Amino acid sequence: MFSSEYISIYITLIIILIGIFLFVKEYFTIDTSSIIIMTLFIVTGVLDYREGLSGFTNSAPITIACMMVMSYAVLNSGLLKGFRDILVKIGKKNYALTLVVFCVITAVFSAFINDSAVVAIMIPIVLQVSSKSSISASKLLLPISFAAAMGGATTIIGTSANLVVSGYAEDNGLPGFQMFSFAIPALLISTVGFVYLLFVAPFLLPKRNSLVDDMQQESNQFITEIIINEGSVDIGKTIAESMLRQKYNVEIIEVNNLNNRKNNLEDRWRLKANDHLKIVIHLTELNEIKDDKNYTLEDDKPLFSDNLAENKKGNQLYEAIIPFGSRLAGQTLNDIKFRETYSANILAVRNLKSNKFSNLGNFKLSEGNVLVVNSSEESFNEMIKHKMLFPLQEMASQQLDKRKAIISVLVLVGVITAAAMGITSIVVAGMVGCLSLVLLNVLKPQEAYDTIDWKVIFMIAGVLSMGTALEKTGTSKIIADFLATNLGDFDLYISLAFVYLVTLIATNILSGKATAALMAPIAIQFAVSMDVNYQPFLIAIMFACAYTFMTPICNPTNTMVYSPGNYTFKDYIKVGLPLNIIIWIVAVFVIPLFFPFK
Repeated sequence: MFSSEYISIYITLIIILIGIFLFVKEYFTIDTSSIIIMTLFIVTGVLDYREGLSGFTNSAPITIACMMVMSYAVLNSGLLKGFRDILVKIGKKNYALTLVVFCVITAVFSAFINDSAVVAIMIPIVLQVSSKSSISASKLLLPISFAAAMGGATTIIGTSANLVVSGYAEDNGLPGFQMFSFAIPALLISTVGFVYLLFVAPFLLPKRNSLVDDMQQESNQFITEIIINEGSVDIGKTIAESMLRQKYNVEIIEVNNLNNRKNNLEDRWRLKANDHLKIVIHLTELNEIKDDKNYTLEDDKPLFSDNLAENKKGNQLYEAIIPFGSRLAGQTLNDIKFRETYSANILAVRNLKSNKFSNLGNFKLSEGNVLVVNSSEESFNEMIKHKMLFPLQEMASQQLDKRKAIISVLVLVGVITAAAMGITSIVVAGMVGCLSLVLLNVLKPQEAYDTIDWKVIFMIAGVLSMGTALEKTGTSKIIADFLATNLGDFDLYISLAFVYLVTLIATNILSGKATAALMAPIAIQFAVSMDVNYQPFLIAIMFACAYTFMTPICNPTNTMVYSPGNYTFKDYIKVGLPLNIIIWIVAVFVIPLFFPFK
């Protein structure tokens, strides 16, 4: 019982539990947690360093990196934004038609291009449609996120989890999956999902203003901090008499000066020079008050000091959201020296959960925070380019670069065709495609490096060590044998439904990529123990990781639309849970039709 073989199994299970704990609690970023897991396996001797680092040579992270580069090339050419005017015109006419068009376009692009990038481009378009029509953004954003997941499920490159599962099978000497190996069953399942989105979801979706719309109303507010300058007209005045109240309609929620800090202020409180005020203010007034010499925005001094006056004309206020995976998430502005590094200031933060923080510089940012950024267009675009932010307003239209668009699309089509026809593997085709984009001057080498989300690559390489450890120590076989013993008397459809359900639940707790790495070795061993085909079980894992809708955190696109759509957690349960149950049932019967158990 306590032989070296069992000790390694216990260590493996303990490390995996530690990993799950780190993923759930989010003490570290998900890539850091993944590398911690990999390092623990190596340090404890469960894996030698070659086995521990083998995730970096696995085809999955390499292919994902290549697809990120090709996705960026297509989107950066302005191709999808070229549809913007057409989509806005459609959006003004009819909700049902708008929903169909937006969902179909999102799904098609997401089958071959990074779904987060597609949704990031669609969000400002949806908000623009909402502002120019009677269609609420909340009626479109969640269906678009779901459509991206449905599109991604149809191809091997559509989701990272698909590549992780296929790559694991290949590493274990089993045939992986080709570009369109499971496209037909996925299309059938996605069709059911689309019927739900078009005929059921509209009755369940809330009708709310987006945060951008809300912030244009007096009932919605931003929090920022200002200083009463020497010589200000408000010195000695009560809050009720002050220009802050009379002109800018400001609510003062805290005063901090040399003597004390006071909140719950009454209107008769008198203001003094150098008072530091935490205020609630509307975006329009915030844009005006930044130029008023009576006040200084506390986190705005360097940007508007006299020696930088020449730069002032080029600065604008932008509304943006922190997307999933942004390097800003989990950081404070002081930690990253935001002002000095990016020549921009965060003037206000909107947090759906709470507005309680002592100062903006020390406020810990997180995914979904809406920010007001004072920046030049160049600096703001750089932050967008590096996936730190994405805009929640219509930016200056990106011109369609026909040459880059044609070359990018042809390269992507060539990669897909080569992989689909079996001319070469998807990883080789992807590498050739990326090199072609650089050689043809569609992308510069540094652009290609910058567009890769290295956090995702390191995360996948790290979590793959869990599958390697499960396989090497025999833990996956023990778990699979246990399941086979307890499920062996039931119909194989029941076993498939169980594997799908466990994966679905785990994906809503962990990430799809981590769940795929954990479940793939167990599924393969389970199929061996049951003496059945392993493919339907791996397909079930891929579909369960892709078709996840129940929470804002189960996939990146759900997180991205949470704040712009002004959704609540209950909205995801209300709309996503029935869809997940329907797709679970349909998938269990559809998968064996194309991937038989025997």
